[in-house]
Amino acid sequence: MQTKSETAACMECEQRFCFLAEWPDPYSGIVRHFQLNVYPKDFSVEMYDVRNNRVFLRRTGCPSLSRRELRIGGKVLVCSRLLSITSYGDTCTARMLHNAHQKTLAIVKPQAMAKVGTIMEVISEAGLTITQARMVKFERKHVEDFSARLQANCCFNEMINELVSGPALVMELMGKNAVAVWRRFLGFSTSEVDENREPDCAKGDVLNLTNDKIQNLGDQGYGSLSDEEAVQELDIIFPSTGHHHGPPSAARLDNSTCCIIKPHAVSEGLVGKIVNAILEAGFEISALRMLVLEIKEAKEFLEVYHGVVQEYKALVTELSTGPCMALEVCGETAVESFRELCGPWDPEIARTLRPKSLRALFGKDKVHNALHCTDLPEDGKLEVEYFFKVLSN
Repeated sequence: MQTKSETAACMECEQRFCFLAEWPDPYSGIVRHFQLNVYPKDFSVEMYDVRNNRVFLRRTGCPSLSRRELRIGGKVLVCSRLLSITSYGDTCTARMLHNAHQKTLAIVKPQAMAKVGTIMEVISEAGLTITQARMVKFERKHVEDFSARLQANCCFNEMINELVSGPALVMELMGKNAVAVWRRFLGFSTSEVDENREPDCAKGDVLNLTNDKIQNLGDQGYGSLSDEEAVQELDIIFPSTGHHHGPPSAARLDNSTCCIIKPHAVSEGLVGKIVNAILEAGFEISALRMLVLEIKEAKEFLEVYHGVVQEYKALVTELSTGPCMALEVCGETAVESFRELCGPWDPEIARTLRPKSLRALFGKDKVHNALHCTDLPEDGKLEVEYFFKVLSN
């Protein structure tokens, strides 16, 4: 039972979230540590310099703060500083947000990759957030590593054969009761999820979403059985340290073009809709990766626009404000034809000249225009390699 003081503290804590965050100062090279307080009522923030024990930023409005990034491991842009959240700042914040930030491993098997855009849409509509994602090529050893609990199962070899048959999508999903929500999508009853009981056959891990958008997918998905198991499986698929490597990328690095779904579009839950539009236009997405760019990486990638595009600095800021989704897109004359699908750089112009283009449909302005695409045919391979080879190393 909580004491009066604990209850009072939690009531106060309900009015704000407290995090510990760090920021690498690009000028001094020093990593600076802050206490970041976020007030959800008006989404204002304040910052304290932990080392010097003083106010760094008095309470000020920050309407562009990404709610999905208010989590351990999240990155938030405050006054042009990209802060990395390292931990909760007090027990009340931890208590309130821990369950809302539960994570689970979700896999879409090769047989369902044509429907991956719709699956992402349904995930977003269910209140879950994709916090990590990669399109990978599984080998048997990778499947054995993360699914040890299924090795005695009658369908284990069948599951391996399915996963190694082609590119698969692996995702870290986050949200309230994420494990249970995703497993209900996989066809489990409420009692099976709540009691952590595993059906007799691995084919019970089926993606059978009770949603009009997705039907008859059969045994084409996989999900963690419990919170503890999710932690172990996610560390194998998305290793946080260098002691082992996850499954390799499915990127072909040839005859393809690069598409970057920008952070604002990711934050607005548009990834599934954009991926769907690309697939419906007849293109193939041969690789996919969610990542957060450092400012120096965004500058390096966009260097060709420096001094050419007036919005260069704003473009760099946008590309480094949070998670983006990098895609390798294949098709006939991929660079030219995909650039045509994206439409003019300015969404306002796109809505007039190319109303069905991606930027017309999903863009806001010249900076927040939903996505970047390769401009020149000779740059297609270079840009894809930057995201799927250079940054991966």
